Amino acid sequence: VLRATGQEALVLKAREALDVPKDSIVKAVEKCGPRVAVADVAALSGLDMREAQEGVARLAILVGGDLEVTNDGDIVYNFPPDVRRALLASSSTARAREAWEKVAPTLFYIYRTSFGVLLVASIVVSITVLTLANSSRNNDDDRDDGGYSGGGGGGLMFNPFFNPYGMAFDLFFYRPYYGYYSYNSDPLNYYGDNYQEKREPQMGWLEGAYSVLFGDGNPNAQFPAEQLRAAAAVIRANGGAVVAEQIAPLLSPPDVEGVDEETIVDESFMIPVLATFGGVPKVTDSGDIVYVFPELSATAVEDYDRAGRALGFSSWEDVEDLEPYELARLAQDWGVARGKRSMPRNEVEDKLHDAALERLDEAAQSASLTGLKEAQVPFSVAPTSILVITVVLSVINLAAVLQLGQLLGAAAVVFPRAPATEALLRKVFPFMLAYAVTLNAIPPVRWLLNRRSNKKIRERNSRRERWAARLRLAGRSTSEAGERVARKLAAAGRMAEGLKVLGRPDEIYYSTKEDTTERINKDELDKFDRSLGAGEER
Repeated sequence: VLRATGQEALVLKAREALDVPKDSIVKAVEKCGPRVAVADVAALSGLDMREAQEGVARLAILVGGDLEVTNDGDIVYNFPPDVRRALLASSSTARAREAWEKVAPTLFYIYRTSFGVLLVASIVVSITVLTLANSSRNNDDDRDDGGYSGGGGGGLMFNPFFNPYGMAFDLFFYRPYYGYYSYNSDPLNYYGDNYQEKREPQMGWLEGAYSVLFGDGNPNAQFPAEQLRAAAAVIRANGGAVVAEQIAPLLSPPDVEGVDEETIVDESFMIPVLATFGGVPKVTDSGDIVYVFPELSATAVEDYDRAGRALGFSSWEDVEDLEPYELARLAQDWGVARGKRSMPRNEVEDKLHDAALERLDEAAQSASLTGLKEAQVPFSVAPTSILVITVVLSVINLAAVLQLGQLLGAAAVVFPRAPATEALLRKVFPFMLAYAVTLNAIPPVRWLLNRRSNKKIRERNSRRERWAARLRLAGRSTSEAGERVARKLAAAGRMAEGLKVLGRPDEIYYSTKEDTTERINKDELDKFDRSLGAGEER
């Protein structure tokens, strides 16, 4: 009851909040289904339990979700089937966020291409001024000589459009999703019906300047959340009790010398997972540490519904509604109906249920056995041709700007007939020079830093792989380290209590769907009936 009271206070606090919950919470609710527990959302979003609790409560208020309290004080939330549509209908902030997510790629595309536009503009301005100044000097010389000298402007000639039929159109080819910022595979068959592969859009060379300067985003930006989600999946797959060796391949642990050596390792890398998911370390009689996560071991999703979703349906009821031939085909696809012997429908469904849950557990455990991998950060995702064009243009721009600076510094007046234009040029020149120097100086520095960063990524990946190898050899190795890991795993298995399914109909003490007065009257009548029964026994 006290926990329920605290939840109601949290709901009142959320009602006063103006912020909509994070999109990761909305996605977690969509994936879990309309009926969720806070632990379900925390496990799928990678958020800590408190943040997930506040976000789910706020979402329930905004979309009109219902809250159920079990006899043990646990909380289950019921949401509308289409929770995102309900959120957009009830919150102007959510609608504004949705609109921003739609327009942001276009704005960011404009921002990226502005660096290429500045590069082209700087080249055009510099070369034009130099050409006009050179032409003006030649005309003055011709007048002084009293004749005409053929050949005209001389000077530096440059055509920024290397391929006027291809590159000119490629300048404005809109592709806001390149790189690691917000790219998603384009589902449209851009190259015709005979081309089935989904190709990642290539950037144009106007975007190349930005890519060379700043790169294309961090491919590991979501890796910390991915680590926590993977850790939560392993914890839940093991019944809420794990050892450090199972979680280490998912985090950033210290190195180990080898899988067969007696190595005492500092397990402080487990602290973020403990703090996020409310874990508690317990010491066994053998002195080993097992980490237990009672809060994360709760779920509002029944095993049958989990199995149904693993099979590709929204719930187990959809599996039960399949026609016999559809069920038989599904059983064959999952390898549970081999041979010619026909099985009763309930036996086929039970085998599908067990196979689906087993595959879910195997998928959750696989990350521990292989180790999570951080992606290498490329210098640029631009094609080599775009990089070459950008570098060449950057060098040409720097040479032209330096020559322009020499011209402006040598002559007090360059264009006596256009003083306003010359004044504007002298004001803009420092910015042109700064941009030209920056575009040529930053990329080498960024390349060195990027190389050092990738070396650290490879080292972290190697450490995770060694921890995963250590876990794989547990129980199969005769070394003391292997035996110790096997002993710890056995202790964790004894402490595991499995997932606790919340909110079964006979466990609900209070629901916001029910009228409070009717609930109180029902409780009083039940109490009166129990007292009458006790009196009759006496």
